[in-house]
Amino acid sequence: MIEEITPDLLVAIGVILGVLIRTLLPWLKKKATDPTIPFDPKFGYTAILALITTGIELAT
Repeated sequence: MIEEITPDLLVAIGVILGVLIRTLLPWLKKKATDPTIPFDPKFGYTAILALITTGIELAT
């Protein structure tokens, strides 16, 4: 278990939540207007890039 939540961990959690919201919200807005729209891979690529950037930032 996590004994102490460090500031780095809080930053990581915040960034991951931000990435998920920032990635899924535009797609969900499009999906609300047209339910037949499939998931666009560019949203997934953006999320992966942001998570990699977060990992690099936390490693330094």
